[in-house]
Amino acid sequence: MQLRKVSKRLLVAVVALLLPLHVAAQSGEDAFLDDDGGLDEDLLEEPVVEEEAMGLGEDPFAEPDWVTSLRLSFGIDVQGARANTDAANVTTLGGRVSFIGTSNFPADGAAVGGGLEIMGPPIGLLPGKPRPFLSAGLRDQVEGFTTIGREQSRGSRTSTRIRLKLDLANERWYFAGLGLAFRLPFDSFNIKFKPSVGWVMLRSMARGRLIQPTILADGRSSNSDFVRDVLVQQDQHGIVPKVEFDAEVYRRGPIAVGLFAEVEGQYFLTGEFDQRFASRSCGGRITNCAIVDATPATDPAPFGEAQFRLRKDKYIIYGGVGLRVSWLGL
Repeated sequence: MQLRKVSKRLLVAVVALLLPLHVAAQSGEDAFLDDDGGLDEDLLEEPVVEEEAMGLGEDPFAEPDWVTSLRLSFGIDVQGARANTDAANVTTLGGRVSFIGTSNFPADGAAVGGGLEIMGPPIGLLPGKPRPFLSAGLRDQVEGFTTIGREQSRGSRTSTRIRLKLDLANERWYFAGLGLAFRLPFDSFNIKFKPSVGWVMLRSMARGRLIQPTILADGRSSNSDFVRDVLVQQDQHGIVPKVEFDAEVYRRGPIAVGLFAEVEGQYFLTGEFDQRFASRSCGGRITNCAIVDATPATDPAPFGEAQFRLRKDKYIIYGGVGLRVSWLGL
């Protein structure tokens, strides 16, 4: 009985396979044969799926050969500095005062900046096919003067109270640089590593301040202070190597927005790094500029002076973050 059932099942399977061939033969065609009677090679080939139709060949972060970007940044700059302050026989209502002070405080501050960047087409001859870019811009310090050194006379007598301060402000940077942008191998992100080297010009201002008691018109000292400042400005030029990481976070139409982080070291080749200057005293009753209710027109009889010495490092370290807006329509 089992053998008969197996035989019947084999017979049904053979008929099911041969019936289509028989029908095709009756119609004069063979679904598996070509015109020459051989097997149709098209049926043996694997199906081809167009990558573009499937969306696999498109780069969602593709960029044109030329990309123009506006950049805004915020960061912190740090420069080492040393100060010497010296009150040399400054005349006051209570007598002459002399003292010397030395201190070391870094000149640091927050800075905001903006600039323009132009990125060119990939360089196929270099590994990683980096894209060259040119950038330029400026950066301003927002905190003003940083006190590098301060010193004051000893004692509690108001009539002989003398204070000295030495301040430094790195006011503005102008910069331009040339670099290469390497796209990192992340399929789902557009992240670039951007080393560069460039030129920088720094405009700085040093200020020596002498603060002494004010003499009233009747010759008495007061609790108010009279301040005399001496300002020294200079421009310095240098080189600035920099590294930056840039990540695209938004794209719509021809506009792309990115965030970046940057670190740079500015090394200055010109300018004075050891500055000396002095502020003359207005001590003494006969000197009009130390009298509250008199307008100083001249300084006819200075009585002593405050001497300042500022020594700065030749390099500044800067680190910051920023926002980039790029135009992809070119």
